[in-house]
This record gives sequence, C-alpha cells and structure tokens, in this order.
Amino acid sequence: MAVQPSRSTSSGLRVVLVLICLGLTPFAGAQTIPVITDLGTLGGANSDVTAVSANGQVAGWAETADGHQHAFSWTLTGGMKDLGTLGGSNSLATAVSATGLVVGYSDTGDGKQHAFSWTNAGGIIDLGTLGGDSSFAYAVNDNGQIAGSAATMGNAAQHAVLWTGGSAVDLGTFGGANSAAVAMNASGQVVGYADTPAGYHAFLWTAPGPMLDLGTLGGANSAAGNVNASGLVAGTSDLDPGTSPPNSRHAFAWSSNGMVDLGTAGFNSFAEGMNSSGQIVGGAEVNGVLKAFSWKAGAIVYLETLGGTQTEARGVTDNGWIYGFSGTAGDAASHAYLRNSEGMIDLGTLGGATFSMAISVDASDAVYGMSFAGAGKNPPVHAVRWILATAPVVTLAIPGYVATADPAGVSVSFTVTATRGTPTCTADGNPFISGGILQIGMHDIVCTATDPATGATGRATASVLVFLLTGAIGPVGPAGPVGPAGPAGPPGAKGDTGATGATGATGPQGPKGDTGPPGSGFSTPTGSLLYLQHGAPRPAGFVYVGSFSQTLPAGPGPAVRLEIDVYVKQ
Repeated sequence: MAVQPSRSTSSGLRVVLVLICLGLTPFAGAQTIPVITDLGTLGGANSDVTAVSANGQVAGWAETADGHQHAFSWTLTGGMKDLGTLGGSNSLATAVSATGLVVGYSDTGDGKQHAFSWTNAGGIIDLGTLGGDSSFAYAVNDNGQIAGSAATMGNAAQHAVLWTGGSAVDLGTFGGANSAAVAMNASGQVVGYADTPAGYHAFLWTAPGPMLDLGTLGGANSAAGNVNASGLVAGTSDLDPGTSPPNSRHAFAWSSNGMVDLGTAGFNSFAEGMNSSGQIVGGAEVNGVLKAFSWKAGAIVYLETLGGTQTEARGVTDNGWIYGFSGTAGDAASHAYLRNSEGMIDLGTLGGATFSMAISVDASDAVYGMSFAGAGKNPPVHAVRWILATAPVVTLAIPGYVATADPAGVSVSFTVTATRGTPTCTADGNPFISGGILQIGMHDIVCTATDPATGATGRATASVLVFLLTGAIGPVGPAGPVGPAGPAGPPGAKGDTGATGATGATGPQGPKGDTGPPGSGFSTPTGSLLYLQHGAPRPAGFVYVGSFSQTLPAGPGPAVRLEIDVYVKQ
C-alpha cells in the first residue's frame, strides 16, 4: 500500500512523530490505555461476570443458543466453558477460587434449585441441601470451603450453611426462621445475616461456632457482605428510627471493638467492597445523588466522576485501586472506571454502547465486568475484560531539537497490516484509510480486522501525537552549477535587397543544475518532510529516524499490526 509523505509549511521547522503505543518498554511519561476484550457468550445474546479469582479465572452466566442461561468459567488460555446444569435448564456461577473451584446454583431435573461446585477435572457436582428442596452457593475460598444457604427439612426455613470437608454445616439463626451466608475469608470465617425474633442481624461465624450477632446501628435490621483476613466485617444497617431523615440505612464496619457507622452524609449508604487493609468502598445518596465513597480508619472520601453527576464503587484492590461505574459528561452514559494513582480512568464500552460496569479486578490488575454490546432500546449485555496496557511515549526525535505545539499544517501517515482479513481503522471515531493523513495534534487510532474464515475480530489501538521540532538550522549546501547556455538561434531570413538578415535570438537558458549536498543541520529553507512507510525501500533523499510497530494479542481474532518506519527528508 502506498504511503504519503507529510509536509511542513513552516520554513526552518522540523517535524517529529511521538507515538503513544502498546507493547513497548515503558519509561518516564508512560500512560495507560484501557483495552477491552469481549468474553463472548455461549451462543446466545447475553453474558455477565459475577466473580473473578486472583489468577484471572472468571465465573458468571451466559445465554446458550436455545435461550437458556448457563454458568460459565472463562480463562485467558481456554476461553469460555459451559459448566452445564444439574439436569435442568439453567445455572448460574457466583464465585470462583484461585484453585479453579467454581460454585453457584442450578436447576435440577425435577425442577428444584441446588448449589453446585465445579472443577475442570471433576465437572459439576450437586452439593445437596439441609433436608429440603433447595440450596444456593454464594462464596468459596482457596481451601475449598463453600458458603451459602439451604432449605431445612420440610422446607421449613433457609439456613446459612458451610460446605466443608464433604459435609454441610448448618450455621443456625438468632432465634428467627432464616439466615444466609454471603461471604467468607481464607480462614473460613463466614458472614451474612440471620433472623432474630424482631428482624435480621449481621453475623460473623468462626469455627466451631456459634454465630456472633454483630448488632445494628440502632435500627431493626443489618446485614454483612464482606469480611477480610483480619476479621473486619463490612455491611449495611438500619439507623435508629428517630434518626432524621427516618428509615435511613448506613454502611458500617465491625471489629472486636463493635460496629462503627461509616459516617456518610447521605440519606442511605451501602458497603460494596473491602480490601485486606480495611479500606471500604460503596455508594451513598448525597443530596439525592449517588456518590462513590472510600472509607478507612474513620475518614471518608467521596470520589470524583468521569464528568457526570453519579458514581458508585463496587470494590477495592489491596493496592487501593477502586473500581465501579460513573456517569460521563452530561450523564449521557455510565462507564466502568478504575481509579488508581493516575486518577479516574474511563474503561469505555464495547463500541458505541452507553453503559459498562467494572465488577472485579484480578492480581494482575486486569479488570472484569459487563458492557452493553450494541445500541437501541434493549441492547445485549456481554461479559468483558479490560487490561491497562502500558503505553510509553516513544519519541522519534532529531537530536538538538525541542518539541513545540506550533499549529502549522503538518501531517503524518502510517501503514496498517493484518495477519488475516482486511484492516479498517478509525481516527478519533471517524473512518480512516491506512496511509491517510493526520493533522498535527493527538489522534486516537483504532484498527480492527476480521478473520474471513472464523469471523473472529482482532483490534489494535494507538494514540498518535504529532509535534513540530525547532532548533538551529544547519547551513544549506552550495547551489549546483548553472546549466550551459542554450544554442544560438537560426540565422535571420535574407532580405529582398540582398542585405544580411538580423541575428537570431539567443536560445533559452538551460535547466538549473541539481542542488548541492545539504549542510550538517537537518532543516532546509523550504521546510521538511516526514515520510512514514513499511515494507518498501527507503525513499531517495530521506534519512531513517526510527520505527514503531504494535501488535495487540488480546482477543481471539487476527492480530492487527500497526507498522511504521519513519524517515526525515534531508
């Protein structure tokens, strides 16, 4: 494919290209670019992530081609695997351990719902009940312990249950009918909620039991949703009925010193996630607007947004990175975000979709969640994975020159190839032809290619920043010699009188000789040219400056490779 040289219209200026790209060694000034991967479905329209292990194994649900909902396990190397059911039509995975143990619940062949566990080697296993018809698994740890709830004999109640060592342990209640276990830590401590004679209370269960009633913040009800390795519990509780405004609920933290109101200023607040150091995140209604918060050791901070008014935090990693979803400018959309040392990073969506949400982060800082996968009133929902690709600023510069943002009419071009299929590109969301021209400034380039045999799609992304460089101008080489004089004109015609005719006019001057070799500097009085190409001989009169290439390996489709060689006109 032919490439086009770019031109500078400013005399004495030199052009340089700065590429913010993927896959190169980072150095000072590096940025992060979120790259999204669609995890797909099981043949149907929709899928979603419910949990992720530390080593990046994903659990969730996906629709099959016949419209049923099945639990799945997804890994980077193995893709999405259908976990099947316990004989019925539907199943759902709710949690996954670092050892590959997936748990959830499934329809049975007789129309009931039972908790299950699944491993790649052993397949799906029915965990049974406490004598009744139903059970549900909600949490698992790396020791293979599973927590959830199960119906008791005669379906009289649902009780919190711990499956451990091949048996089910009934965790009981606080004198009421029902209870449920919803989370656990690595040592087997379990939290959830249990009925009392007057309401339900958060509980902490530590072997051999019994349940410990964590109390409330003055109201009738409370529920625990998180417990970390040190036994700190987070959840939500009713406030005293006399609190203004009435019927308020607040997030809490509980330790051996008792329950602490996280102090949110809103009408209601709720805890969504907690890390090993006791940092708790969630959402709070502040003046009627949902705000994400972070709390630690008595101090609460409300987070910024992606330009909109509302945001919510769904979890926090051990290094303090917070994730969730936030409104964008004008609240035109809600996007998944990751908040790290760079601030709020908009993780984007699958194309032009208006909603995405971050649900979990693994130990390698890959983010998982869901995104609308289309437009319209009821677009499909797909499970997705984001990676924060390190995007170093790679400067192909000429020594002795300084970058400037001079807005002169400078442009650059590049070549795009694909291992299979024909690549198509957009620049800043607009169609862009490989080899086309980009004006000075920053441009977001996205190129995709579809494998004609499988229909799988690969994607490559780069941000291109074009600067002008100014500096000392080297001397211009001497002019070439003037061409020889043209030949003499023909003699004039002889007059009738026999007199000699006038001398013919001198012929035109010969063409100007070639310009002599350039001086030691890089600039010329007429400006400069930057030439970008790949797979072709170096153009005459250009000096090689550097090269750039990017292949994005994520995704099942063909690799899309941006390949550029950079030359500067002498």
